[in-house]
Amino acid sequence: MPSGGEHQGRDEWPVQHLLQFLRFIATVALTILIIAVLGLALGPKDAGTVTLYALVIGLNALIALLYWPVVRFVQRRGR
Repeated sequence: MPSGGEHQGRDEWPVQHLLQFLRFIATVALTILIIAVLGLALGPKDAGTVTLYALVIGLNALIALLYWPVVRFVQRRGR
């Protein structure tokens, strides 16, 4: 370690912890997505409720679809 206690060079960031966090976020997004789809199918059909369900479904589907590209990026960056 150089004088002054500073670490020089590239820091190894905890890839496994980041992947575990991403897995948790994707699991929550998929759970909310399933609940929203069931709510849309079985719930009230007024315009505001349908719009809210559509927004929730769209956002959570986007999070779920971005999971694998982000995981691949993190794994490549961690090497």
